[in-house]
This record gives sequence, structure tokens and C-alpha cells, in this order.
Amino acid sequence: MPAISVIIPVYNASKTLDKCLESVVGQTFKDLEIICVDDGSTDDSAEKLAGWQQKDDRIKVLRQENKGGGAARNTGLKQAAGEYVHFLDSDDSLQPKAYEHMYDKIRNTKADVCFCQYCYVDGITGKKSKSNIFYRCPEISWEESFWIKGNENVFFYSDVVPWNKLYRHQFLKEKKLFFDSVKSGDDRWFYFAMLAENPLVCFVDAPLVNYMVDYNNKSQSNLNNEPAWNSRLDSFQRIIGLFENNFLRYLAIDVCFTDLYMLYMKKLSALTPAVKNKICKFLKQNNIEEKDILSVERRGFYRLLTNERPTIPVVFSSNNNYLPYLAVTLESMLANADKNCFYDIFIFYDAVSDELKELLAEEVEKYPNASVTFVNVNRYIDNKMLYSHAHYSKEMYYRLLIPELLAHYQKALYLDCDLLVEGDIRRLYEQDISGCLLAAVRNYTNLPMAKYVANVLKLETKDYFNSGVLLFNLEECRRFGLKEKCIDTLQNFARLACPDQDLLNLCCRGKVFFLDMSWNVMWQHLLRPFVHKINLTPEQAAEYEKAVRFPQIIHYTTGYKPWNYQENILADRWWRYAIRSPFYHGIVYKYMSQHIDGKMREITEVLKLPVLKKRYFRLWLASKLTFGKKRKQLKKKRRELKMQIKSIKRVLKR
Repeated sequence: MPAISVIIPVYNASKTLDKCLESVVGQTFKDLEIICVDDGSTDDSAEKLAGWQQKDDRIKVLRQENKGGGAARNTGLKQAAGEYVHFLDSDDSLQPKAYEHMYDKIRNTKADVCFCQYCYVDGITGKKSKSNIFYRCPEISWEESFWIKGNENVFFYSDVVPWNKLYRHQFLKEKKLFFDSVKSGDDRWFYFAMLAENPLVCFVDAPLVNYMVDYNNKSQSNLNNEPAWNSRLDSFQRIIGLFENNFLRYLAIDVCFTDLYMLYMKKLSALTPAVKNKICKFLKQNNIEEKDILSVERRGFYRLLTNERPTIPVVFSSNNNYLPYLAVTLESMLANADKNCFYDIFIFYDAVSDELKELLAEEVEKYPNASVTFVNVNRYIDNKMLYSHAHYSKEMYYRLLIPELLAHYQKALYLDCDLLVEGDIRRLYEQDISGCLLAAVRNYTNLPMAKYVANVLKLETKDYFNSGVLLFNLEECRRFGLKEKCIDTLQNFARLACPDQDLLNLCCRGKVFFLDMSWNVMWQHLLRPFVHKINLTPEQAAEYEKAVRFPQIIHYTTGYKPWNYQENILADRWWRYAIRSPFYHGIVYKYMSQHIDGKMREITEVLKLPVLKKRYFRLWLASKLTFGKKRKQLKKKRRELKMQIKSIKRVLKR
């Protein structure tokens, strides 16, 4: 009886088969049985297998009509005679001592299954990167063996693939473990059925398998058609049924739904109406609700699936200080939005109190066509590499994460917290931005800023845009690597005037769709209109005048905000929406405390005026009666007191 039976399903693998088999027959561990199952290949894989069979008598070749990888593994498993079994894909390969390491470990620990790390290998560049199969549990001891029971939260989120595991053959027989005979996702049922049997497992913390990534675009694991979805749903139905324990069922639902999400992400257009209906039916039959999905990103996908109305994702970045003002922005947006759409609102944050979150969620609940999700982005971005400037905060960089965290959408809107949406946001979202990274409004600048854009950023001032209102083409941004390019570019500039905005302008040049200016009417243009209008062409000036008369979005740019400067133009519009917000009383209290405290200080100073005048007279008289160093000191004090008196008199003249 051989020590290890190696089972390799083969389907049109001519390009990779030689490398795969070379890595197996060249193992330092020689006691092998190598079973290759030709799954109805139409290329010259069969001829290559025959050639290898002549070279090495350990190789057995079985043939069947095309049934899929799972069925091919089952065929090999029925013929296997080894004490242990390993399943290897025909486009992958092994490290020379893979079986030596795994065999020693599983024998010494008397385990049922041995896990190992592996290397991702780029099929085009050949670049390798090591896996981390237990990334959710980094403190796991690789020296020990574990029973699955009690450690499900670790193993449920490991890789379901069979090729980074060595199995005790008798365990598979006793538990009657076989693969699904489907052409997509055949390994998922096998993995979770194995977990349900509570095997003893051990580990080798070394990359022993080379996993080829996306080498063959026709690989059955990459199918994006209706049968692929059907296979997944059938498999998930059985997997969820394996676990009666509420907690384990909860985990099973989350990992199965994550797999649906990943299948969708391979090709967004794969979600046809027929497929969407099938998934919704599956979710309903299994009583799977949004709260059953652990990841906030996946919950967004759940809403996308289950919502019958057109869905518009809108993203904000905030902190405790800005959340009350964001609530006003939301109030204006939802009050003016098309009621026939659903608004999937995401708030990216690092530190926001639970009390403020609950208050904002209550506000959004007033609108049945909207939902709000808070996403803590701390783990997605390295704050040490970023810097803030003036009234900008680190939250400005969070918009760079949108393509990554909202990957299930094709487009997404980003809005700053200091604006009002007075138009229908659906009209903005439905802009066609095909071929562009994003859509934005030109940011007309004053002369100093124009010089900065031209001389420091080396950009055309006429194409410099504001980053407070953005419509992202998410798929295009991911393909382009927008976040990575922006972070890399930041390292080349010691100081940027508007860091996030400048980075987007630098990295997106030539790939921007320019929106009508009414979608971002900026406050600084209204506070100092002459300064900014001097750079405009007649056409731009006409567009600007029209936008000011009929603004769709009013953006309270600069450090002057309507909640601090009520007397400024258009500030009254902001307060009309603020009064509807649950944060209104807090905003008013903060405004009054700031401004009344200032007035009280002024009043106190005025009341002190008679006392200060008497003190000044005494200092004047004393300076006339003294000489030398003492007289100089008294004169200095008299000058300081005179300046204080003058400042109080200026207050009285207001």
C-alpha cells in the first residue's frame, strides 16, 4: 500500500501539466501513487499523460467524459489505495519536500488532516506571495494539533480548497466524504462536511504548494454564468443544513454569502435578473437576513441583491466633530431625492461614538428608501503615511478606499459633510462616465492658487477639480490602482495645499469627466466672487452664473462654515435643513457657547474700562515722579495698558 495517493483532475491542462507532474515525481518523498483523471480533455493532455505514464510507473491514468473537477476527484478517490490522500490541481505545483513535511507532521500527531501554507503565483509575471490561511487568528500555534470543535471560528474562515491539505484516507472513508459533482464550487461542500465531522488537524507553516492565479481564464472555478450560481446555491443549501447550532449556522451563512460575493466580483455583469431572483429566493427560503452577514461590505451586497428599486451608493467620511453637520447634509439629500430609488449610505470613520451613530441612524430611519452603514476603515489605511493641513482632517483620504470597499457597485458617489444637496442625487449618479476614473466639478481658483496648481502640481488650472463631490467609476479605479497611485504620489510632495484633492488631480489627469458646475457650487466663490471670477472665460462665467442661480449642491468650502457664520450668503439655507436634524439642539448649543462666550469676554473687558483708566493715570503720574530704570519700567507698563484700553474702545465702536 502506498503512503500517499496523489489525485490530479486534468481538463485541457496541456500548458501546465508537465510542470505539475515534474513537481510530483520529483518529490523527496517517493512512496507515492499518482492518479491522473482525464476529465474529457479536448487538447493534447491525454497524449501528455500517456507519455508521463511510460516514464514513471507510479502514474495511473483514468479517463471519463467531462463532468467537472469534483467528479474527477471522486473517480480518483474510489481508486486510491494510499494511507493518505492529497488532491492537486493540474495547473499548480509542489515544493520539492512538500510530502516529506506533511507526511511527517500528520504521522507524528496522528491527525486526520494536515493543513499547509501555499504561494500565490501570478500566471503572467511569475511573482510569488505567501498565503496566510488563518489570517483571522494570527495567534494560532502551528506546533500543536487541534480538534475542529471549539475552534470553528478559525477554520470556517480558512481556505476551502483541497490542495493545501493531506487527508487520512480512512477518515474520508469512514465519514463518506466526497466532492459535489458540479462544475463550479465543487470543493465547498467537501470542506464544510469535513469540518462537521470534527477531525483532528495539524499544520505546516510553510508554503508547500504553488497556486497559479488566473492562468486559465476558462478554468471552471471562474465560470460566471447561471449554472455556476445554481451550483453555488445548491451547495450552500446543503452546507447550511449541516449545522444546527445557531452560532455555527451563523458562521456558515456568512462564509457562503461571502463566496457569492466573490463570484459576483469576478464579473459584475454576471448578476442578471434571473440570477438575482434565484439568490433572493434562496435567501428567503433560508430566512437569511442582513443582520446575519458579518461584514459591512457584504451587507451592502445583500442590500443590492434584495432591493427591488434602483440602488444608489453614497459615501461620506466623518468623525465625532463633523457627524452633526453630516446629518444636515443627509437631511437635505434624502428630502430632495427620488423616492423611487434606494440610497445605500456608507459613512467611513476611524473614531465615532456609538451615541452619535445611533442618533444618525434614527434620522435615516425616517426615510424608508435609505439605509446607513458605518465602516471603520482604520485597518485599511496607514495613517503614518498621511498628513493633514489647515482645516482638512485625515478623513479626507478615506474617499480613496471607496473602490476597494464598495467593490460590489459599478459606480459610487462621494460627498463631503459640509454641503447641501438641493437637487435630485439620482440625476448626478446616472451620469455616463464610461472610460473615466471619476466625474467632478472644475474648481475655479484665485491667482495664488492658480500659480500653485501650475507651478507646483504642474497641472492645467482649467482642469483642476474639487474633490468634495465625486462620482467614482469603481471598476475602472480598481483596474487603474487609484488608491495605490495616490499614496505613492503623496510621498513625492512634502506639503500639498489640499492633499486629497491635489492627489486625485495629479493621478486622474486626462481621465476625468467634468460635471455641470451646479453640482458643486463652492462657497468661496460666493464669499469672494471677484477674486475667483477673474480667471474665467466668458463661457465659464456664464456657466458659473447659471449654477449660482440654480444650485443642485451648495458646498460650504473653506474654513468658514454656515454653522459658525450665520450672516454669510446661503447660510440660511443650511439652517433650514439643520432644524430638521436630531442634532439641531447640539449644533445651536455649540454655536451659542462659542459666540456668547466671546461676547461675554468682550463685555467683561468693557466693564473693566474705568478701572483700567484709573490705573493708567496712576502709572502716568508715577512715571513723571521717578527717574532712570524705574521710570522706563513704568512707561512700558503704561504703553501696554494703553493698548488694552484702545482695544476695548474698538469693541464699543462696533
